[in-house]
Amino acid sequence: MLGGVLGVVATAVGCAPAASPSGQGGRTTSKGSASAGQPRAVSPDVAVAISAASQVRQAADLLHRTVRRHPRLRGRLTALSAVHDTHLRLLRQAVPPGEHEDRSSTTARQAVPPRAAAAVDGVVRVEHGLRQSLEGLAVRAQSGEFARLLAAMSAAVGQQLALLAGDGAAR
Repeated sequence: MLGGVLGVVATAVGCAPAASPSGQGGRTTSKGSASAGQPRAVSPDVAVAISAASQVRQAADLLHRTVRRHPRLRGRLTALSAVHDTHLRLLRQAVPPGEHEDRSSTTARQAVPPRAAAAVDGVVRVEHGLRQSLEGLAVRAQSGEFARLLAAMSAAVGQQLALLAGDGAAR
């Protein structure tokens, strides 16, 4: 089933070679040039995928650092971490070779508090923001299939937040 989802993602965000503005079929990256020597703009859905991947990567990074600092939280955060790993694999499939994920984020790396409860609260805040962002990106996606995938990612994060709240991990 995952293979089918990856194919949908690749097709939905336009990973197949696209025609250049001149109709010559040349593709470039921001570092290259098309046959006419003009840089190619990233398609709207690829831009959405790049943004989503960047945000999921930041949330996953916070989770990993939180577990490193508070190893006892590993069991509570493992499922959320697995969700992010799956989402990153899917989103990487949506970014054509030569395009790069947005690593220029101006978001400062959130520090992991020394108390485990405060660390979980920080994770919950970031995850709520990620869930809302994925929902917004789903609305921006031009492909219906890709929009549904992003909405499902948002729902998966929301489900994990509900489970954390049920564990007493969130206030």
